[in-house]
Amino acid sequence: MLFSDGIILGIDDLREHDNFVLDVASTEAIELNSKLSVAQREIGYELTSFLRTRCPGTDLGNVVVTGQLRDLLVIHTLSAIYRDAYNLHLNDRYLGRWREFTKASERGLLRLLHNGVGMAAVPVPQAEKPEVVASGQGGLIQGTYSVQVAWQHVTGNIGEKSTSVATDLPTGGALTIDPGVGPSNTFGWHVFIGFQDGEPKRQNEAALPVGISWTQAADLRFDLAGPDATGPDYYVRNSGQIARG
Repeated sequence: MLFSDGIILGIDDLREHDNFVLDVASTEAIELNSKLSVAQREIGYELTSFLRTRCPGTDLGNVVVTGQLRDLLVIHTLSAIYRDAYNLHLNDRYLGRWREFTKASERGLLRLLHNGVGMAAVPVPQAEKPEVVASGQGGLIQGTYSVQVAWQHVTGNIGEKSTSVATDLPTGGALTIDPGVGPSNTFGWHVFIGFQDGEPKRQNEAALPVGISWTQAADLRFDLAGPDATGPDYYVRNSGQIARG
């Protein structure tokens, strides 16, 4: 996933690092989705300033969301949440957590810049939600299906999968998927379909041509792995050196 693809974290990511965050947000009427968005923008400002001096010509559209960057975003968001919780009533029960997460966020940013910000030489953006049309004519069984698509660049790089589109086939049938218009230099696209309670799996053998829709009228396949979004091609470090991944 690229930093510029959209909101990176969800509320479950916060819960993984802090078991009490939902209770705090509910008690103090803190809107968590807003905090996730603001915290990501703030880290984005830091990364933009860093890249301007260390790797001119790149921006957030080149930044790959690594595990280390994701953890930094979580900690920075939690710092903002506990800051607001404390400042609402100057409640000391939140002060320690605010200070703890603030220090952890500062350390995390320094560590990320020291170890390196993951970069994509040829960034492929996340696909938008596809258009999915249900038909009663086909061999799919009755149920609710989850559909995603992903773009493939001419270099072979794969973008992040789209947000899932849930589509109901009340009596069975077929699904026709149109991914829309791809980014520049798109070689093709991939389609992933699964039952609503399962992970969507790739259905196409090879990348599908741009401008061609896909109709799933037979049983789903579960034997095709990937492709996953392409990871970093190189890392930009605080030393000013660029190390290949």
